[in-house]
Amino acid sequence: MSLYRSIPVFISVFNFIYCNSVITTTSQVCQRRQWFSVAMETKERSVKEIITAHEQREGGGFKIRRPIGGRLSMVDPFLMLDHFGPTVHKPGEALGAPDHPHRGFETVSYIIDGGSHHKDSAGNEGELKAGWVQWMTAGSGVVHSEMPSDEIIKNGGLSEGFQLWVNLPAVDKFIQPRYQDTPPEKIPVVQTPDGKVEVKVIAGKSLGTEAFIETRTPIMFLDIHLQPGASFTQEVPENYNGFAYVWRGAGFLGSDKKPAKMGQVGELSLVGQGLFSPCRQKIIKFATYCY
Repeated sequence: MSLYRSIPVFISVFNFIYCNSVITTTSQVCQRRQWFSVAMETKERSVKEIITAHEQREGGGFKIRRPIGGRLSMVDPFLMLDHFGPTVHKPGEALGAPDHPHRGFETVSYIIDGGSHHKDSAGNEGELKAGWVQWMTAGSGVVHSEMPSDEIIKNGGLSEGFQLWVNLPAVDKFIQPRYQDTPPEKIPVVQTPDGKVEVKVIAGKSLGTEAFIETRTPIMFLDIHLQPGASFTQEVPENYNGFAYVWRGAGFLGSDKKPAKMGQVGELSLVGQGLFSPCRQKIIKFATYCY
């Protein structure tokens, strides 16, 4: 996904209240800008503030942006969101995360480009390639490693992806660890009737289609691509918290249209709807998390 042809955004909304409401997203071309809005019923969500994701080194020394778990400490139950890449590696350059422990929460790895080799202390092992999602429930605890794939190490190449940490309820913190390694062909992709909006349903439900992945808590994780002039409406429970992370391009977030660009996150207000307006005539790509 080239920087010059896509504007992806992460939006996360969640709470413990399970009333019905609606989030609407729209985009329209106006004076060489493409507008995108998120609406909940008749009230608009503003953005509390726009924060630039903290950049740091992780694991064996690879660089990440941390929109959640850094300057924005957490958006319960989401403990952390890391964005690694996009980075073009030469052969032998790619770095990973050697053995490290997890307990009491879930890690969700979403690979955009490249590949990752996973191995843990219980003998579980596997490869994640572009488009794959791994939903790991650490539960009572595992020690695992996440290293570059043999192909990336040997040949180099583009690497990019995300890892989201989701807190587990107290009752689930000591359950047996579980993995869901899901290839892209098992992740539903649906479109609006006009073909201008494409939704990858990683978790939860959208456009009448339910995800293949099972979650301990009712997480909604949607990767949504909007063409210029498109609009989109997503039903979510009422009064959910939310955040939007821009990982390509630039635009505006919230009813107050705060400007945001790649690497910035906006936490939405608790009431109403959110707004995203990417600059220039480009495709919008974003993901939605709900709890």
